[in-house]
Amino acid sequence: SEQSVLADLSWLGLNWDEGPDIEGSKYGPYRQSERGDMYIKLANKLLEEGKAYKCFSTQEELDEMKAKQEAEGLPTRYDGTWRDADPELVQQKLDEGVTYTVRFKVPAGSRVVIDDAVR
Repeated sequence: SEQSVLADLSWLGLNWDEGPDIEGSKYGPYRQSERGDMYIKLANKLLEEGKAYKCFSTQEELDEMKAKQEAEGLPTRYDGTWRDADPELVQQKLDEGVTYTVRFKVPAGSRVVIDDAVR
């Protein structure tokens, strides 16, 4: 439960000044399940700015792509199928009600590096 997680973090000596257990916190909501509207707004902003795109690849297509890359000894990554798709095709998929994922539109040839302090 949430209370158990917060108690464990406190037991580890971690302290925070914002969170669901701090009265008067001003940067919530803190639970991911309550942040959907915020995520949608930010995803739409990225789409409008051309920093993201709608990907209609199915889970089966993604699994097949991954299996093929693994079989060839390649690092697994999304191949960008929908990155520069024809806007008419994208609209067709939207009109058909096909679900999509929003992906970052990383400039071609660039490498994304994340400095993970935990690892």
